[in-house]
Amino acid sequence: MARPVGVGLYELAYSPTHQSLYVAVSGGFDEQAPPARVARLDPETLQEQSGLLLPYKVFGLALDEGQGRLYAGHSLEGRISVIDVQRWGRLADIEVSPKPPGAQRAEHDLRALVLDTAARRLYVPGLSAEGSVLFVIGLDSLRVEARLDGLGFYPTGLALDAEGGRLFVSNMGGEILQIDTQALRITQRWRIGGLEQPVGLAYDAARNRLYVADQGMASIRDWQARVLPGFVSRHDGNRILALDASDGRVLAEVSTQANPLALHVESSQGRVYVTERGAGSVAVFDADTLERLQDWHTGDLPNSLAVDGEHGRLWVSLKQPREAGRLAMEQVACLMVRHPDR
Repeated sequence: MARPVGVGLYELAYSPTHQSLYVAVSGGFDEQAPPARVARLDPETLQEQSGLLLPYKVFGLALDEGQGRLYAGHSLEGRISVIDVQRWGRLADIEVSPKPPGAQRAEHDLRALVLDTAARRLYVPGLSAEGSVLFVIGLDSLRVEARLDGLGFYPTGLALDAEGGRLFVSNMGGEILQIDTQALRITQRWRIGGLEQPVGLAYDAARNRLYVADQGMASIRDWQARVLPGFVSRHDGNRILALDASDGRVLAEVSTQANPLALHVESSQGRVYVTERGAGSVAVFDADTLERLQDWHTGDLPNSLAVDGEHGRLWVSLKQPREAGRLAMEQVACLMVRHPDR
């Protein structure tokens, strides 16, 4: 089942407590673009229950289920909105990366938002070709409390080992960094042979594995060749890798359909979910062997995921191709997951 939601859909977040599916609706980039909002959908019917208008385009979402707060990332403005999901209103506007005097854009664009509820922190990478950073936001103070430099060339993927106090960050220079979240320092920096576009990460604590989506987009490869000194492509990507999260050793890898993007691990079910954006498909892989277990052809361009592992439901935002126009309506789809015998 799929239903149109709005223009410019990005990340999703599912709340079992409130039985709601939250959708980042950016509004797109046309001069006549509708205002940005977070849409709250019924997770069964995908009908919109309400929408909360926001002052800036919204892309990333992170849900603190226990506190009833939704963090909405305004990447291009360097800001984050804090939303009370019970009262359905904005609590705060956090300026993460200020705009330099006279500038149209913030010093850093923001990427993924990852919550560390035990440490009462929100981790947000700030993107740059040379000066990428990690912003650390206090969930109680709702302000930037620390900043870590040295994240490399355009950090894209983010995954947290909350119990082990490790944050994994991937960048488009082909690196994966391990950060000690207590000391806030980079402890390891891995370069894995042929890894070029590690756009998505997911961590499985039970297996101590880090899953990596190596996207393999030709347009990104061309961009890397233009702007990354010394870049020479050595792998076509279009694969998922499972790494030992202690030392970065490759434990398994498998080819995917075109352009894997978002990853989600359901450890108890032994599954890894992947959007294959370029192929218009979503796939499920075995978390141990990376055997392909199930897939769906969604059409359009599957982007971001939210998963209800208990009830075997999977939601995905479906982007429209550029030729559809800048005001094309985009959909959210709900997929039912088959429970393989294990």
